[in-house]
Amino acid sequence: MIEKIRRSNTMGQHDDIDLSWKLLNRKYISSRRKRIQKYTISTAVSVAAVIVVIFLVFNHTPKFVFFTSVLSNSDIFRDSLLYQKEIILISNGKQIELANGTTIEYNDNKANEIDPEMYTSKTAEVKYDQLVVPHGRRANIVFQDGTHMYINSGSHVTYPTLFDRKKRELFIYEGEIFLEVAKEIDRPFIVSTQNFSVNVLGTSFNVCTYKEDKSAQVTLVEGSVQVILSNANKVQVLPDQCMNIDGIEYSIKNVNVLEYMAWKDDYLYLEKQTCGNVLTRLSRYYDAKIVFDGNISIIPVKGKLNLENSLQEVLDVLCLSLDLKYEQDTTGLLIVSKKKH
Repeated sequence: MIEKIRRSNTMGQHDDIDLSWKLLNRKYISSRRKRIQKYTISTAVSVAAVIVVIFLVFNHTPKFVFFTSVLSNSDIFRDSLLYQKEIILISNGKQIELANGTTIEYNDNKANEIDPEMYTSKTAEVKYDQLVVPHGRRANIVFQDGTHMYINSGSHVTYPTLFDRKKRELFIYEGEIFLEVAKEIDRPFIVSTQNFSVNVLGTSFNVCTYKEDKSAQVTLVEGSVQVILSNANKVQVLPDQCMNIDGIEYSIKNVNVLEYMAWKDDYLYLEKQTCGNVLTRLSRYYDAKIVFDGNISIIPVKGKLNLENSLQEVLDVLCLSLDLKYEQDTTGLLIVSKKKH
């Protein structure tokens, strides 16, 4: 379990420090590619829109009825599975262990043969799978409509094994996902969290909800999305905008969307980030325990980090660029501090 990162309230002024991409290429870029395992339930690949979803889990009573039924044991899942070492697919009451980088594929080529009642019966029970992706792991899902979902470290998602006739909806308890949504005008795509939902009206966007983060975020790449808050307030988000959500309060700002979607391509694009935020994301991505003080947390960072490299290689680049150092104690804890001159 990632140790909570210490920060102080001391603030100061710093000039942005660029991470050297040339340094990454010269010293650290690796030609290693991840070996991808496919867990095939079926195959379908067609993309019309891109969604990145990152949102925060708030400690309030769930606003969506779904979470009180299907996710009634989510605390158990988080404690017993989310911090384990391997990915767990929960399907038909069974827990299936999957390798890092696994792609789960569903297919509707024979959907009526597999489950004919899904499209013909009004009383058929919807079947849901759950996927728990622990820290240090990532996974992908290709749904039967062709929608592709990339799932980041520390995530717990639930979805129907076959989408409904009138809408396509999935649920995220915690974590970060990137969605490439197959366009269907007559069947909208909905991403629901415990406190808000995002309706896709033909689009590309990012939503994220980590428990330790201060707020939820919805970032639109292109197209159109509508965010519905827990008080039923509906907010339209425009391309290149990020909506920060804290309960029923929200704010919208213009952003470079690469900062919110580059993780799916195994790098961090940093434009207006702080060192503390970067180290928190690295600890989650690599399943590592990292601590640092408040003076380090507020240092501005700008540049790119290649996440295909090892954590040590990435920290070498970060520390060299920011005049920092790190050391690892006997328990595996990584301690980042300023160099003494």
